[in-house]
Amino acid sequence: MKKVCILVITLIIALSCFSTYSLGSIISIPINLEPSIVNVPTNEHEFTVKLNIGNLIGVTQGTVLGYQSFLVYDEDVIDSVSIKTYEEWDKANYNPSTKVLLIAGNTETKSNSTIAEMTFKLKDTFNQNMKTKILLSDIIVSGTDGTEVEVPDVEIDVNITRVSEEQGQEDANQIQNEITQNITEEENQMQNTMSDKVENKVIKVDSTTSNAKLPQTGITQVVLWSILIITIIAVFCIIRYKTMMK
Repeated sequence: MKKVCILVITLIIALSCFSTYSLGSIISIPINLEPSIVNVPTNEHEFTVKLNIGNLIGVTQGTVLGYQSFLVYDEDVIDSVSIKTYEEWDKANYNPSTKVLLIAGNTETKSNSTIAEMTFKLKDTFNQNMKTKILLSDIIVSGTDGTEVEVPDVEIDVNITRVSEEQGQEDANQIQNEITQNITEEENQMQNTMSDKVENKVIKVDSTTSNAKLPQTGITQVVLWSILIITIIAVFCIIRYKTMMK
């Protein structure tokens, strides 16, 4: 009985150690493309997609990661792709013939960060409305700590809406007309506001002027002086006349 108890305890300890090791060895390096659905608007000839790395689990602190995969797209729709990496990653190496994409890190890789931005240019001759896909397949992420993880394939839908040049010009003209109309309305509103202010000032001046009386003292003084001078002249003439008569 004692031996059986020792055996059971030994098995429990062994299973606990195995479970701890298994949980500790779990490594997760999620990869995703942003946005998950791309809508290419009218008359746009390119669109940009971000290549992101998600929350890192089981990766040793200070580890520098490297990325590799196949980047696949419809060559009848997309003419070319240019890839701009972020600071933590070296320049991307992409071969359009083999579709192999390689990007090496140059510093510690952080969770929830962006590896690169991929700008896809549409063919100039493509003028149809359709849906296509961008696919990352056979993704492998490896690290300086010996980590190597195979990541499930990632793909996104791209909705492309193309119109004729005439329709595109009409849309552009409509937008320009709306902008011009908005500017005109703002100018008219401002002009009306200024006119109201000027009119209020004129009315105020007119009301003040209409209530005031013109000064009458100037005219009254002229009349009084005239009468006084005529009276003096008349008196002088009478005196002169009487003198001459004597």
